[in-house]
Amino acid sequence: MLSKRTWIDLVRRSITKSIALLPNRTGPAVVGVKTTRDGSTGEQVFDADQVVNSLYEAVLKREPDRKGLNDHARSLRNGARLTEVMNSFLRSKEFATKVYDEVDRFPLDAGGPLRIDLDGEGTHTGLWEHVAEVWSGYGVSDPYWSVLTDERWRAHNMGRAEVLDEFYKSGSNGIRRMETWFERNGLQINSDMVCAEYGCGVGRCTLWLARRFRRVVAFDISQPHIDAARAALKERGVTNVDFVLVRGPDDLKHLQGVDVFFSIIVLQHNPPPIIVDILKAALGGLKPGGVAYFQVPTYNAGYSFVEEEYRNDMQRRKTMEMHCVPQRVVFDLAARNGLQLVEIQPDNMTGGPQIWISNTFLMRKSS
Repeated sequence: MLSKRTWIDLVRRSITKSIALLPNRTGPAVVGVKTTRDGSTGEQVFDADQVVNSLYEAVLKREPDRKGLNDHARSLRNGARLTEVMNSFLRSKEFATKVYDEVDRFPLDAGGPLRIDLDGEGTHTGLWEHVAEVWSGYGVSDPYWSVLTDERWRAHNMGRAEVLDEFYKSGSNGIRRMETWFERNGLQINSDMVCAEYGCGVGRCTLWLARRFRRVVAFDISQPHIDAARAALKERGVTNVDFVLVRGPDDLKHLQGVDVFFSIIVLQHNPPPIIVDILKAALGGLKPGGVAYFQVPTYNAGYSFVEEEYRNDMQRRKTMEMHCVPQRVVFDLAARNGLQLVEIQPDNMTGGPQIWISNTFLMRKSS
């Protein structure tokens, strides 16, 4: 079956093809359609009723009802852009129902087992050093893009105050999502709580966590990222954040005695043994009644992690990596540390649903 994105792209192409085949018309009942070919732009005009008929056929796979035909055709005659009318079809409940009929919503349900070695060297020192080297490099060359891999956040753009402000404002979305999860599960964030954030980066989410918690302990493996975060928070008057530079599992002792553990789009950039080290320390370090809210990929089609092979190839791996750990490993860590699963949902924080399964977890430690 097709992915949702592929199916919608096919629908859009079908719409374009259907309209292009309509006979040109002139007169009062027409709609202008911009077309581009070989860099040139022209305009064609078509009968509005015929355009709407084509939309019903291409998008909803049926003939139009009289009211729908009249309403959409009237919009086109009154100057509505064709793309606006097209998008109203693509956003309709009827189209959403058809998407569910046509699209494989869970393409990895038939995925087989993965080989992921988690036992190797006890301290995984070499793995920690490798991650530190790669991310410290990004902290110098492209710190904001390394946090959110969008071209808007490339280093050459970040000297503009309005771009920098937009970047930091985006961090509020993740905190709002966490607050929504807490609220619907009867959990509260009290003003006297301490929150540990693993992977603070340049402080994009840290800024907003600091406004919700009495104190935030912000961890990162890259000193340049921490330096940028510290400067950004100071400039914004934030003084209740302590930073911890992580160089190995010994530094994770600072996760002890916190009320909330938070980590989003971070764990995935660590090899599986490191992910396990971090979660073991974070879940074990929560106070009784404490809450963990974090995201981690739990499956990748074709992924494997054989530590010996990975170590032999580390010198060539000097770029951003993506890793996963099976859900059963996360559940086992929770059980061993006295946490109950409150909620788990799939998320889109890795993109590529044909390749990745990523999950956000909400867990609570027994009081």
